[in-house]
Amino acid sequence: SPRRTGSFAQLQSCMPVACIVWTPEAFEVLMEFHAAEDGKPGVTPFVACALKHIQDIQIIDTIALNAQTGLLRILLSRPLVEAAEADFPRLLLLDATRGMQAVAQPVTLQSLEPCTL
Repeated sequence: SPRRTGSFAQLQSCMPVACIVWTPEAFEVLMEFHAAEDGKPGVTPFVACALKHIQDIQIIDTIALNAQTGLLRILLSRPLVEAAEADFPRLLLLDATRGMQAVAQPVTLQSLEPCTL
């Protein structure tokens, strides 16, 4: 089960990165991922973890997160969202300052609400 970290407002020095996960196997690997064994966050362990499922993940670093409201804005193509099935792909919010660990409950692409910029 996903770890709970509290509200977005409580996350200090958050560098959000969105990750679209296309398969259940890749999803399980990323949800079980933890920081380096010494407890310090690092990108290298994430890369090693993600390389096993590189064809099943898509990293999107051009997002806008309002930590006070929890509102996340991410630019995705409409065909991608419309082609999504009920369970997959899923969107994960990762935090680069915490070694790319998931910091929010995952959502399906179908549950996203479209907006205009």
